[in-house]
Amino acid sequence: MIRERELTRSARLVFITATPDVSSLTLASLRYTELADCGVPEDKMSLLVNRYQRRALPTREIERIVGHPVFMTLPDGSRDVQNAIVESRLVSSHIGFARACTTLAGRICGAPKVEHGFSRFALLQKISLLAR
Repeated sequence: MIRERELTRSARLVFITATPDVSSLTLASLRYTELADCGVPEDKMSLLVNRYQRRALPTREIERIVGHPVFMTLPDGSRDVQNAIVESRLVSSHIGFARACTTLAGRICGAPKVEHGFSRFALLQKISLLAR
């Protein structure tokens, strides 16, 4: 237990992960308190909400329940992940969950924001590059 506490205290960032249901968010709030009591600075703790869906609680309400800001939400990709596991393949990089994981990794390491959306001018840009 002492090693885990020291490791957690020395980490650059500690994620408290919860699903967007009230019981999980209440436990996340308790985890913040527990980590603070172990000497983890509050600015190193961040809330990550997993399995987030549009019909879930709004992030403002989640922040009110937990008492801390949401670092990021990850959409519910459990079906896609389960299918990939059963089929012994990687999760498609085009689904929302995989894109969100890529964005999360970039935010953690400080990489510039990558836009995943479709540009209406992407085809025109490609054609202009080919014409050169």
